[in-house]
Amino acid sequence: MLHPPELEHLHRPDPNARPIVELKNVSAGYNGVPVLSDVDLKIMPGDFVGLLGPSGSGKTTLLRTILGAVPVQSGELRVHDTPVRARSKPAGYVPQLETIDWNFPVTVEEVVMMGRTMSNAWFPWFRKQERELAYDMMERLGIGHLGKRHIRQLSGGQQQRVFLARALVSSPELLLLDEPTAGVDVKTRDDVMHLLHDLNHAGVTIIESTHEINTVAVHLPRIVCINGTIVADGPPNRVISPHILWEVYGAEMPVIQYHGMPMVAESAHFWIDRNGGEPLATVPDDSHREPVLPHTHPTGDNVPAHHHHDASSD
Repeated sequence: MLHPPELEHLHRPDPNARPIVELKNVSAGYNGVPVLSDVDLKIMPGDFVGLLGPSGSGKTTLLRTILGAVPVQSGELRVHDTPVRARSKPAGYVPQLETIDWNFPVTVEEVVMMGRTMSNAWFPWFRKQERELAYDMMERLGIGHLGKRHIRQLSGGQQQRVFLARALVSSPELLLLDEPTAGVDVKTRDDVMHLLHDLNHAGVTIIESTHEINTVAVHLPRIVCINGTIVADGPPNRVISPHILWEVYGAEMPVIQYHGMPMVAESAHFWIDRNGGEPLATVPDDSHREPVLPHTHPTGDNVPAHHHHDASSD
């Protein structure tokens, strides 16, 4: 767990501080159609928040609204205590890797330098100090030796670090990440999460979206559950419950405690073809198989049915 409860008092945001992000009754969307409605949310300096919800629930839209890339249709949004359209302090943003055109002819160094464009009146020319700043950030993230390499030649973990470097090179106080661990292997996911943990403890406020309940969300100090609006907001032990998960996902998701953390239990079912035995229970119409008890082979031996694991985390 990135923020164990017994150590959380060492990293608790100042209750007297002003919110770094504040949404009051905000509705936002595209072409006049709201994706998010009546959103009330405060993000305090030093927070590390996970946005959790199914596909299409509005997680990316919320991040892009905070960035100013999606128009607010009603309500009030303030970032750094300033209306979002007029804010001067940039927020770092890391998009989903799957949205990147990896064939675009650009090097690692050039991608990272893009993070300085908002503060550089001479773009596309950069000062020596700016390049040194970019390479310093790349070294901190372990990709300094890859500066001249094309981005498509990198591993998934290296690609993620490149876009983290681009977001961080402008020294933002606020970092927004859209599914930063999607599509990467277990080691890369853990490396990214611990890197974000270190950045958060260095003073960066972090908001990240995720589909991963057990491997990401429950390790964060605060989870905001979204499905068109805010369904729940709080620490994992309060938010990860069958009742709330039903409201968010519309599915039964049993929750167990594992080393003090709530975890969604994956249900194991037995499956065989329809003509393979007696059905144990009826399943949804969109399934081509039915769960059954182990059946008896003509020889009299019990033959176990095939296992199928129902993924509980989205």
